Amino acid sequence: MRKLQERRPVLSEQCVIMARSGSQTNQGRTEGNVQMTIKSPCIITSSLLPGIKIGDTEVSVSYHDWSSDGRIIYRTEIHGPDIDHEDKEVMSRVGGGSLQSGLQNVLGFLYDCAEGGINADLYPSHVRDWAQQHSDEIQMTLCVLEETPDAISEN
Repeated sequence: MRKLQERRPVLSEQCVIMARSGSQTNQGRTEGNVQMTIKSPCIITSSLLPGIKIGDTEVSVSYHDWSSDGRIIYRTEIHGPDIDHEDKEVMSRVGGGSLQSGLQNVLGFLYDCAEGGINADLYPSHVRDWAQQHSDEIQMTLCVLEETPDAISEN
């Protein structure tokens, strides 16, 4: 735990943005912009989406759609010098979820994929290779996000 705290980025500022990600409600998804407050360790990615930086790669998440059983389908983007990947495979629990929970789900699946868990074949080989190279940082970032429940606040 001590190592995690030493590597944790220290930023006291927060950023309020109008992101291009649509907002979601219990009745359905509303297209358009939503005001968000982004706190460290999250960032505004070059795609103008909330996300996280892993090494020199950005991992971002946005709302995509609702499934027939009431789950949010997230759009995930992973962009960096050695990787370029987008998908719409990660879903929330039944009843929906926030962008932060979506980002945490993505990082959890990436970490499990890297470690050869039950989700090892969830991503293509180039994403799995990238995740294996960055598994420690993915795990650390996931822990920091869990300790910062308001890293992405949707207003």
